[in-house]
Amino acid sequence: MHGSAWRRIALAMLGLALFSAARTADAAARYVYPQGHGPYPLPPITRLVNDYTGVLTLKEATWLEKKLDRLERRNGTQIVLLIIPSTGGEPLFDYCQRAFRTWDLGHNGQGNGVLFVITLLDRQWWIATGSGIQGALPDAVVRRVMPETIDPLWTQAAVNEFDHAQVYKALEAGLDVLINRVQNERTSPPNYSIYDETPRAWYGLAILLAGMLAAYGLTRWFRKHPAPTRARAIAYVCVGSIIAVCVYYIALRTTLLENLMQARAGRSAKPAAIESLTLPVVDESHFHIQQLAEPGVFTVIHFASGTCPACRLLDDNLTDFLELRPDVAVKRIELGVTWSPVEAPLRARLNIHTVPFVLLFDPRAKTITTNNLPDPNTLDLLYDWMEAEQMRASGLRRREFNRGEQS
Repeated sequence: MHGSAWRRIALAMLGLALFSAARTADAAARYVYPQGHGPYPLPPITRLVNDYTGVLTLKEATWLEKKLDRLERRNGTQIVLLIIPSTGGEPLFDYCQRAFRTWDLGHNGQGNGVLFVITLLDRQWWIATGSGIQGALPDAVVRRVMPETIDPLWTQAAVNEFDHAQVYKALEAGLDVLINRVQNERTSPPNYSIYDETPRAWYGLAILLAGMLAAYGLTRWFRKHPAPTRARAIAYVCVGSIIAVCVYYIALRTTLLENLMQARAGRSAKPAAIESLTLPVVDESHFHIQQLAEPGVFTVIHFASGTCPACRLLDDNLTDFLELRPDVAVKRIELGVTWSPVEAPLRARLNIHTVPFVLLFDPRAKTITTNNLPDPNTLDLLYDWMEAEQMRASGLRRREFNRGEQS
């Protein structure tokens, strides 16, 4: 071959390699690995379905959660699904065993727990079972039946870069096999967190009663044992401080999101739907983003791009969310791939560097949070809000798992 022919072949191979790398990077960008080096940390879990990749919509995760919740309430068997990007180089078997021991899955040390771990970037899955459930779910069944059920569906989902609908179908089929195998087991009932089961108002009432009793007790004590005025003042201040600390703790647990989750009586705005908007023309210098907020309702403004997978997933989740909260206004603004003269001023004003970019406004059109200030985690807050609404509508509660040693 002539030198020019070799150069053409080399350039073609380089182009193919760059195209493959770009495709891989695009798929990997959907599932962020927070540390990048070393073993993936064991994340905190408060649910039976824990998706740390965003591959499932909130509604899909809730459907799977309800399946597992019904099983747990019926016979106490606890199946936990964990979806993570990668184990960070740690063998999946070791990671599963470490997670199973740390979280103490199952109830009261009975070992009637099952851990189903999926790693998307590694394209692997593994199932760890407790000693109390191995009679109904022996290793032979897990290693033979589950691959026959999951692998064909999982391969198809991987070919399509883990389309959430196909991933859901594969996970549902695998969980159905597990549920059918263990549904006749009989163990102790679930061990829910007392805090999660008790209305928060009861804690406030308990603190108020405790404070009243403490003040009454101090008054009786000082009547029998006279003390200087300063000592009495210090005692009352101490009691008041303790009560104030307790009230502050309760207030911390009552987050802004929980205030947002309060049901709203009807809305006079448009029916529940995602409203698509266009950016104002560049000469409208008087325009402010607050003008997009609808008065009287909570407003979610979502800057998105048609080429952004996370934006499409957020659209799906917001559509499901509006079925539960029709009193919330959602407005979507499409941003182009390149900065146009119309987009550039607004992007610069709002510091939009990546999409999706979200702003939340309260019914008075006051900014609650954006991706910049006062809270940089607006997207996480929005997802927490939507997830809490899904769980509340489904009658699901947060669970308390053993935190163990996070490593």
